[in-house]
Amino acid sequence: MFKAWKARRLLANLKRGRLGASAREVVEENLVRLGAAAVAPLVAELSAADDHWRCECLNLLGRLHDVGAVRALVAALQDRHSRARARAAKGLGCVGDQTHIPLLVDCLSDASWAVRRAAALSLGKLGWQPTSEVERICYQVAEGRYSYAAKAGAAAVKPLIRALVSPDLPQRDSSELWDITKALASLRDPVAVPPLLQVLDSNPGGEFWGVCWALGQLGDASAVEPLARVLGVADGHCLPRAVPMR
Repeated sequence: MFKAWKARRLLANLKRGRLGASAREVVEENLVRLGAAAVAPLVAELSAADDHWRCECLNLLGRLHDVGAVRALVAALQDRHSRARARAAKGLGCVGDQTHIPLLVDCLSDASWAVRRAAALSLGKLGWQPTSEVERICYQVAEGRYSYAAKAGAAAVKPLIRALVSPDLPQRDSSELWDITKALASLRDPVAVPPLLQVLDSNPGGEFWGVCWALGQLGDASAVEPLARVLGVADGHCLPRAVPMR
């Protein structure tokens, strides 16, 4: 009873948001040390409307490494906020309970980059191995091993496109985006052209050179006008010199 009361007090201090970074870290460590006694108070906070606070509580639940947190973490895999789902997926790996591995495998197909990456890391911790080609490809893409996934051929196109259009791909990170587009270009599948153009249009002024290169490799005529606009080429017929169209 005393530990549960202490956990609620510590959570109240965190929730006020008035602590400095170092003080907050101390409070979190004290909360984690309470172990199982902190599970129920943390779970009670998961009904909060504040997405940031809910994510923080899920992170703390995972750090408890207590099986009592599993039910709440599993439920949070359905949270509306992708960061909360990612924290839940990461937490299940920290707890070490293999019962819900199938749910983490399902997370490899989540729309969110962060959820897929967290699920892949947790599955690795739990010693999971893919049992089909589809699982293997999704796992490799979620881990960021895009070129390895592309070796499977056409079966890798859909997972790679999912990675390309992820709304939370880290700030359209140039290296991550380049690796994805390079893998897609290697497959020479015209199905990749519309999503590549989508990224090009939604990321003005961003790191789009990998996308331009991939579109050039695919050589689809529908990309000529958008590429000319982005690259500032007045005449679309000059594109073969601006970007190597296949």
